Amino acid sequence: MTRRRSKTKYRAYARKVAMAVIIISVAMLFLWPYIRSAALTAFIPIDRGRAGTLEESVTGDALFSHWSSLVVAPADGTLRILVQGNESVKLGQRLADIGSPNTAEALAEGLLFAERTLEAYENETAVEFRNLVDQADEAYKTAVEALFSGRRAYGTGDLKSARLAESRVRDNGEAIKGFRARLSEIEDRRAELAGNVILVQQAVDTAGVQVLSPASGVLSWQCSDYDLTMAGVALADKDASELLAIIREDKDARIMTSSDGQTVTMGDPVGRVVSGQDALFYFPVKTEIRPDVKAGSRIEVRFRDGTSTQATVTAVEDACPPGYSVLTGEIPLLKVSRPSNSMEISLVTSRATGLIIPSRSIVERDGQKGVLTVQKTYARFTPVQVLATKGKEAVVKGIGETDEIVLRGMSFLEGRRVR
Repeated sequence: MTRRRSKTKYRAYARKVAMAVIIISVAMLFLWPYIRSAALTAFIPIDRGRAGTLEESVTGDALFSHWSSLVVAPADGTLRILVQGNESVKLGQRLADIGSPNTAEALAEGLLFAERTLEAYENETAVEFRNLVDQADEAYKTAVEALFSGRRAYGTGDLKSARLAESRVRDNGEAIKGFRARLSEIEDRRAELAGNVILVQQAVDTAGVQVLSPASGVLSWQCSDYDLTMAGVALADKDASELLAIIREDKDARIMTSSDGQTVTMGDPVGRVVSGQDALFYFPVKTEIRPDVKAGSRIEVRFRDGTSTQATVTAVEDACPPGYSVLTGEIPLLKVSRPSNSMEISLVTSRATGLIIPSRSIVERDGQKGVLTVQKTYARFTPVQVLATKGKEAVVKGIGETDEIVLRGMSFLEGRRVR
């Protein structure tokens, strides 16, 4: 009896297990595409590339030389600026004068006195001058009317009226002479006072030592207290550590702006003329990140304001000191918005534009590089041209932005279903 109940329980359990297996199998049959897709998505990442540009570049601080010339005070005294900043100047052009403080002060006072005397005289005689002009005009009109009136009287035989008309012509003529004499007197005195102003101004203009432009370019009345030190430094003889020290000192330097009337000492830098022509740059960098360039290589120099220019590498010095290198280059024409001896720049040595994909998605077959593109859910090998590689990204040519690719270089997946 007991054995019969056991068999009955076993059969019931077996039926339940069989039913569960059938149910699971049916469920797997329907769910398998979704399960398979989820598994493939989890283990085989697929995505598209993006259009863009990769460039090889390194950023750091550089020192510049030969891009500007210092304007130095040739004597002690008071600076009188004749040319404003940001104006173009030529070699040898007179930029300012430096005069003795006492002489400059005396001449300035004399000029002010002459100008005020002229102004006062013009104000005093302005009303009289206008009245004289009006009176002279009125007398002239009266004389002309009397002249024609006398001619008409002679024509009709009215001698009395003719004589009266002649008398009016003579009287107004004499009045006009008087008005003109006084006007001439006023004008002569004004011309004399104006001449005094011109003479004093000429004395002011020629009283000082001339400050001449040392080069052709754009004038700036700004400079730093480190500029004079920089002017005497031979950068070509410096190693990377020395250049970095100079860069730090230049950045810490105090910017000075020269102004009209300030006192200067002979030898002081008061400004600079920026020519920008044939500028040299010295770029200290760690050797491990130094661009792969050599003397004669053409590179792009990009500045922080977004502007850039072409340059030619003139020298590459490694192990100065060990672990550091110095790149020297020449820029035919340097245009910068804020002139400085040191600036942060980026040296761009190469640039490639195309489709950017993960570099690990590139596979190789029979010496040909390519990627696995997804075509009708299967991975197919598609040859590509690798234009550039930078870190984890590469720029390729041969596939489009809409092509889906296997993001990991699993060459064994070629021909297999991946979606």
